[in-house]
Amino acid sequence: MKLCLGCMHELSDDMVICPNCGYEEGTLPKEAYYLPAGILLGERYIIGKVLGYGGFGITYIGYDELLKRIVAIKEYFPSNFATRGLESRDVVIYSGEANEQYQAGLQRFISEAKRLAQFNQSDNIVHIYDCIQENKTGYIIMEYLEGKTVKELLKEKKKLEYLCKIKS
Repeated sequence: MKLCLGCMHELSDDMVICPNCGYEEGTLPKEAYYLPAGILLGERYIIGKVLGYGGFGITYIGYDELLKRIVAIKEYFPSNFATRGLESRDVVIYSGEANEQYQAGLQRFISEAKRLAQFNQSDNIVHIYDCIQENKTGYIIMEYLEGKTVKELLKEKKKLEYLCKIKS
């Protein structure tokens, strides 16, 4: 048995295309600066396909080999201050002021993970499992929640209802 790097479900060894998500084994990352699927972080987290990319980070689906669960892995990767070569793990940080801003941002990223982990007992906030520094950057390992993005919901519905629950 092996894992599909698109959805982290088990596949038989002879399968090349996942029947669950359609991911094809050997698919290259869409961008050179994405980590290649299949690498191991922190000696226990398998990186899968990219779920999303924003101004300061890349989010991957992942798998925790120790606890045998699917996770989301958020990588600190501010493209204004750093890059990465194809098939490379290490982030290349630009020099000068960009380096200073990158390092300060990395410390804020790690601090954010520690602050969010304090709310793990709440059902309304994604649970933080781990935070590691590797490849000259940082990673937040968190609960993976399946569902649709706000962008996907807006495409379908055009308008979302606002629901607010107030505890008394």
